[in-house]
Amino acid sequence: MKNFKKIILSAVLAGSLLFGAGVTALTKPMAAEKVGLNYYLSDYDTRADANKAAAEWLSKANKEGVVLLKNKDNALPLAKGSKVTVFGKNQAYQQNWFYTYLTNAGFKVNDKVYNFYRDNKRSPFETTPLKGNTTITGKAIGETPVSYLTGDSENLPGTYKDYGDMAFVVFKRSGAEGHDNPRTMKWNGKSISDKGEATQKIPGARSMDDHYLQLDQNEVDLLDHVCNNFAKVTVIIATPSQMEVGFLDDPNHYAYHENIVGGLWIAYSGFQGAASVIAGEVSPSGRTVDTWARDFRLDPVWMNFSNNLVEVSYEKKGNLYANYATSDDYMMGYRGTYVIYKEGIYMGYRYYETRGYTEGLDKAYTSAEGEVHSTTTTQWNNWYSSRVSYPFGYGLSYTTFKQEIVEKNYNAGDALDKNGTITWKVKVTNTGAVSGKEVVQLYYTSPYTTGGIEKSHVVLGAFAKTAEIKPGESDTVTLTMSVRDMASYDYNDANKNGFKGYELEEGDYTLRLMKNAHEQIDSVTYNVAETAKFDKDAVTGNTVKNRFDDISNYLLNETNPENGNYYMSRADFAGTFPKTAFREDITERVRNGLNEWEVVDRKQTRDPELDKQDPEYTEEMPTFGAKNGIMLEDLHGLKYEDEKYEKFLDQFTKEQLVEISTKGFYSAGIDAPNLGLTKTSNIDGPYGFIKNPSITGNVGYYVWLGPVTLHAATWNVEIAYERGRIVGNFALWGGGEEYDRIGGYYAPAVNIHRSPFSGRNGEYYSEDGFFTGKMAAAEARGANDKGFYTYVKHFAINDQETNRTGVCTWLNEQSMREIYLKSFEICIKESGTKGVMSALNRLGYTWTGGERRLLTDVLRNEWGFRGAVVTDSFMGNDSNLSNVDQMIRAGGSLALGENAKILYNAGTATTYHYLRKAAHDICYMLANSAALNRGSYPVKAKAFKSFESSTLPLGILGEEYNATVATAVLNPEAYPDGKKEDVKYTIAEGSKKLPKGLTLSENGTITGVPEKETNNHKVTIAATYKDESITTDFYFTVVGSDGAIIYRPENANLGTAYVGNSVKLNVAEAEIYVKDATEEEIAAFPTITYELGSDTILPEGLTLSEDGKITGTPTKGCRDYKITVRAKAFGYRSVEAQYTLSILNEMAFFPRTLSDGKVGSSYGDRIELADCADTVKYRLKEGSALPEGLQLTEAGYIVGTPSVAVTDYKFTVEAYGEFVDAIEAEYSITIGLSFAKGLKLADGKAGEEYLGDIAMASGADNIKYSLKKGALPEGLTLSENGEITGTPTKAGVYTLTFVASAEGVESDEVTLTLYVANAEVKEAKSGCRGAIGFTLPITSTLGILAAFVAIRKKKEE
Repeated sequence: MKNFKKIILSAVLAGSLLFGAGVTALTKPMAAEKVGLNYYLSDYDTRADANKAAAEWLSKANKEGVVLLKNKDNALPLAKGSKVTVFGKNQAYQQNWFYTYLTNAGFKVNDKVYNFYRDNKRSPFETTPLKGNTTITGKAIGETPVSYLTGDSENLPGTYKDYGDMAFVVFKRSGAEGHDNPRTMKWNGKSISDKGEATQKIPGARSMDDHYLQLDQNEVDLLDHVCNNFAKVTVIIATPSQMEVGFLDDPNHYAYHENIVGGLWIAYSGFQGAASVIAGEVSPSGRTVDTWARDFRLDPVWMNFSNNLVEVSYEKKGNLYANYATSDDYMMGYRGTYVIYKEGIYMGYRYYETRGYTEGLDKAYTSAEGEVHSTTTTQWNNWYSSRVSYPFGYGLSYTTFKQEIVEKNYNAGDALDKNGTITWKVKVTNTGAVSGKEVVQLYYTSPYTTGGIEKSHVVLGAFAKTAEIKPGESDTVTLTMSVRDMASYDYNDANKNGFKGYELEEGDYTLRLMKNAHEQIDSVTYNVAETAKFDKDAVTGNTVKNRFDDISNYLLNETNPENGNYYMSRADFAGTFPKTAFREDITERVRNGLNEWEVVDRKQTRDPELDKQDPEYTEEMPTFGAKNGIMLEDLHGLKYEDEKYEKFLDQFTKEQLVEISTKGFYSAGIDAPNLGLTKTSNIDGPYGFIKNPSITGNVGYYVWLGPVTLHAATWNVEIAYERGRIVGNFALWGGGEEYDRIGGYYAPAVNIHRSPFSGRNGEYYSEDGFFTGKMAAAEARGANDKGFYTYVKHFAINDQETNRTGVCTWLNEQSMREIYLKSFEICIKESGTKGVMSALNRLGYTWTGGERRLLTDVLRNEWGFRGAVVTDSFMGNDSNLSNVDQMIRAGGSLALGENAKILYNAGTATTYHYLRKAAHDICYMLANSAALNRGSYPVKAKAFKSFESSTLPLGILGEEYNATVATAVLNPEAYPDGKKEDVKYTIAEGSKKLPKGLTLSENGTITGVPEKETNNHKVTIAATYKDESITTDFYFTVVGSDGAIIYRPENANLGTAYVGNSVKLNVAEAEIYVKDATEEEIAAFPTITYELGSDTILPEGLTLSEDGKITGTPTKGCRDYKITVRAKAFGYRSVEAQYTLSILNEMAFFPRTLSDGKVGSSYGDRIELADCADTVKYRLKEGSALPEGLQLTEAGYIVGTPSVAVTDYKFTVEAYGEFVDAIEAEYSITIGLSFAKGLKLADGKAGEEYLGDIAMASGADNIKYSLKKGALPEGLTLSENGEITGTPTKAGVYTLTFVASAEGVESDEVTLTLYVANAEVKEAKSGCRGAIGFTLPITSTLGILAAFVAIRKKKEE
């Protein structure tokens, strides 16, 4: 491996300061030096080395990303050897991680409790599986009720005292693509989708009105139980982003307990880091990447997010335009949904820090009873403390630091140059007792005028992380920020000076050195004497101006005033606090905009004449099919505007132009030998380097790098750069086979944590656009430096999953530019990425993948981006959710799908003009990437393909000798034009000399007159081409003219023998040579005999006879055992030769099919053990993998909890040992689908509409459900998606067996009982069914119903 650390540091420094001074990354692309057939080489010699480096990076990021939220009385770290207990179901496989890491860190962990949680029968949990992309009303946390813990047969509480040094309680939450996390905890008893009336509590919830990101009742009970049994309890928060944690610091919170001494946030999967922090192996240095609000319901974003807390249906509307669609239209997609960012710029810390400042930080605050949910506290130090648990950028350490500004280029009170740069040097001294790292944060405060441009009280302007600092030592970091970066975007001329755009208003600017967004260390105030207006981009010099007035003004002019048609303002936070935009009517303008690119019956309805209004309309056809002899490789390192591109593009045929833009399913480019183009695979992210089903045939991760928030919490751009470079290296290796490489990566994802409930927060960095942009730029640069092109996504304003496909997003241009576009702008400009992915949502009413103002005016013209814009999943032109004709005209390049069709003005000059531009974009990206690599592997090809060892011709003492060693073969992959005549040959360093009298010339010829006899004399020869050498051994024998014994083994390796098996080997290969001897003389030669050379002992059980036979039965194993044999004959000098022999144990190892398993259930089986006398271990063959969730131990056990269904899944196991040849055997396993445990059908009533849901099987996509046994009540039907609907006409008790199946996997079945009551029967009171249990010996339906009615009447009396 190369000097990776030096590479990282130089690369991070090279491109880190576009925002805060520096040079643009958007100039001429940096050409990579071609080495052999490759332009980009791996930092690692093998893929295995790259995998090892990834594991090391993940370990480092884990440890540096852990955020210590609470550490009462320095309860942490714990002494190694401490005895601890871990609680919390929270997906048992993660418990396994934590248990393993704690054990490895030197702790003794309560295995009784651990095994309890690993056993799903002993520790059951509720699940509410999801179906596809949907809005959900609740979601089961899945914590085991504490009664199972206390009532377990193994008396688990009795084990606590032996493992009582500390207890850890793990609280986990997840997030996923396709849905946001629910803000209620209710359902209809059948399904958690928002279809049907949700009137019941989610299993385990405290209340229907709670939400997913607060503790549910099972968690509260568990925490209470643990705190009552342990004096010290630490809570582990395993969540993609923040959750409500008032129980850590508020004594009146419903889950608070004084015995909670510690709190760690580990970003979902940082268990290794948590163990290291707990053990004190590292001092925590992670920081929060969001504001951890005390009550999410009081956040301004809560008011306008997701489905607006109302069911989304044609009848209920939710966030569906009230007058837009028919129910049939609604089922087609989400074109009629909307979200309005009424909070403006005041989200995250921009809201809390600003309002906290305006309300008064030194002013006590009294909240109304119930105002702050989850607590009875009403008296607070100030408004801020009633709203925030932990600020943005917060994190504790085991040591203390002093930060001081030791140098600055502007002094307090100085006037700032509007085009200047502010530079501070901050000295950080470790004043504590242990080593650690510190984060240095610089915020700025701009002058604010009531009613003027909206401004946050503090805004992050720069940050840095120190190196590891030992106690008493210091590290100095440099913070740099451009003065114009403090400009605010005035989208509506709020200050009435006639200008709209970025303005640096006159007044005082305070720069604050802070511990986090709330706690100040020091500050310096500067002055701007005169308002500066910036209408040119600082990097490109291109014009910056308002481009989205219609979107900014939508809230003000086109929404219902009763819903609050205003943006939140600092001038009156309370009076302008957002109201929910519920049941808005669509305006004619928006309706027409939604329908502009509508496709009906696969025909584009847009007026063809409108193309004449296009800014790039043309009637001049481009050139097609020219033969200019320019290949893609010839464009490497050239500017986008280079004229050679035009000649290259002239070579495309019409068909090729269409194909390269419309066929982009996980790929870019086309197979076109006339252009030097090959179709290059793209891959998804950003959790790691994922296996792509279209490429590998199976899913999973080649390498898991954790959620993005894990490394974001390090606040370390160097770690971010390393992550990108790791991914880039894996792309070069692909799956590890020859010519297997991946070209591009759908990452990094730089959308904003607008709400903690966003389903994909784990993929995004932060609530702050500046911080996100900096971290993402470093990651993208790391990948790009290895030739791995990145598609920065999802461009843009795609901050929720609810209705993400088509939702109309409305916001003002100030919040757009200062927050939501800022992350993209920084990342794109600083990383030099040549790929961007648009989003599925709409900006206003226009699909972002077809929004010209976004993709051309801002991205390309303002920011100077050059490269390809790929769509997010292309939904098809006829979906009216994406449209390739619209895409190319907007500045898009590539449809991520295979079903894109040119439908609008096909064949016209304007269409081909845009297709040609798209091809230009894609080829520019490919020409500056590892897509140009043509070598078999991404390492520098060795100069020599081969250099074989050999025995040279016999030499005669005193006679002329001539032989050649010029047998090295050059590798054409390294030097395709290399000539063998240019290879130089020398005696290798450290080799024996040639026999005396002989010389070697550079051309490989050995000549001379040998002066001394020698037998089998080994000389190592080096062949050198340019600066690369290869060596091999040659053997000389020189005899006297009167004869000698020649002993030159044909193969000195005697091979392999086996313990217990008889051996017969021949080493009688010596002969007597006398020059010109006659046949009679040869026949009279004395007999040659053989004996062992000095200091040689044969392996036990073997003997050497005089006639040169090694025989016997070996009894012990050995490898490459050296045996020296001496050949003797009367009258001749004896000579020796050396042999090698391996003696191994025999082994038999056979394949078999393992027992079947089920998704979500613990699995255990053992492979067929090898039959061998040696100790045998087992491992997976490189490139082979088990189904997700399973692992193979060295002892041959396959254990774990499978998470994906597979059928006859093949993998290869190797059995190996010290003295045994590795043998492989193919195994197969089937993991079937699995219905959720505890699944029940809701009761029905004859004559009333029924909705049931059995779609609670997991393990595969596209699961279908069918009825295997029994008959549904008349009037009900079962759909393939698992919904039981209709109106039952007949009461009864129905026993039904359902089957869940999916293509290619083993199905599962479940038997459920459906109770349908008579129409006249009143609703049962709670517990009624339990009272009769339906176990009475009544066999007829009428008898059961009679008992049912009688008991209910009895209870009602």
